[in-house]
Amino acid sequence: IIRKAAGLGIAPLKPDPDRYEQKFEHCDVLVAGSGPSGLSSALSAAQNGAKVILAEDKPRFGGSLLNDEVTIGNKKGKDWADEVILQLKSMSNVVVKNRSQVFGYYDHNMMVMIERTKDHIEKPTKYTPRQKLWYIRAKEVILSTGSIERPLVFGNNDRPGILLASAAKEYIKTYGVLVGRKPIIFTNNDSAYDLAIDFKKNGVIPIVVDVRANSDGSVVKEAKDLNIEIKFSSGVVNTNGYLRVNSAVIGKLNNNKTGYDNLENLSCDCICVSGNWTPTVHLSSQSGNKLSYDEKINAFKPGKPRQNESTVGSANGTFTLKQSLDEGFNKGYELSNKITNKNLKTNPPTSNERSYKTYDKFWCMPLPKNKNYKRFVDFQNDVYVSDIELAVREGFRSI
Repeated sequence: IIRKAAGLGIAPLKPDPDRYEQKFEHCDVLVAGSGPSGLSSALSAAQNGAKVILAEDKPRFGGSLLNDEVTIGNKKGKDWADEVILQLKSMSNVVVKNRSQVFGYYDHNMMVMIERTKDHIEKPTKYTPRQKLWYIRAKEVILSTGSIERPLVFGNNDRPGILLASAAKEYIKTYGVLVGRKPIIFTNNDSAYDLAIDFKKNGVIPIVVDVRANSDGSVVKEAKDLNIEIKFSSGVVNTNGYLRVNSAVIGKLNNNKTGYDNLENLSCDCICVSGNWTPTVHLSSQSGNKLSYDEKINAFKPGKPRQNESTVGSANGTFTLKQSLDEGFNKGYELSNKITNKNLKTNPPTSNERSYKTYDKFWCMPLPKNKNYKRFVDFQNDVYVSDIELAVREGFRSI
């Protein structure tokens, strides 16, 4: 009964019918991630004569360019990404791999990558391996692993129907799926307004709840021009619903954000949350890189590398398209030129994107008087805000 309740299956007794392979490879530059900074790094290094491997763990290349309303070189972001991939695939000194995740960074720039080679094929041949394990020795490694959206913490924030704004945006832009018809978007930054605009353009009327007093970013102005309802200086206090969320209690925050001036109940069928972005630093940490804390983004990012490793784009705390492209093209040229000495520099293309202003570091909604809602910080391990508060009272510091 316990195994079934936990979702555990039955261990198979028969041998695994699938085939698995491994491959050893060397390259001048390995680029992990194919967002704007990853593509620009790979293209710049390849055009300077370096042997390049570009690895992307998803089926499609482009990263954030697949979902963001941006232009690069007078093309839509995803069209520019497709064009760069075709260009890279045509070059004899480049290996381009999708469905391939770089998951291990070991000594002497030894990288390990898993490539999924069979499950997506409708009718694979008998001897098609299910997966291929790559051992790659790279002279230089460029990490363009992107960033992870942070949640906001509020009462009963674990109900079905509560998800990250970036997930809801990907459902719309990549898969053509609306996650709800009466969405509330809860945010402390401008990036969630992209989702509000996407909802409105698809015939859904969202309500944006923003803990900030205001924002003069172009994306917020665009949302206002579309007559999207925005509740500034407010936050989600609690949620209601049995099988899924069906309403939320919205509170107007007082001046010091320790309580509420008033509360109201809003009907909804999903809540999309955005607490800003944290660089994906796992591979940097594996390489021995000692992370540094950046007060501006309120997150850790890679510090001084111990191996031949460089981090670019949002994985390095750079969150604008222009800066990501500049970092990628410059870093690809710099590292490849140390190897090839060809001095063939590729200039970054022009780009255009919405402007995003400063976010609010406020992330945890206070409890109303005489209420003791569960506010989840770690969903996997059932860690509440009250657990963190208790740990601090007991003298813990690294929690």
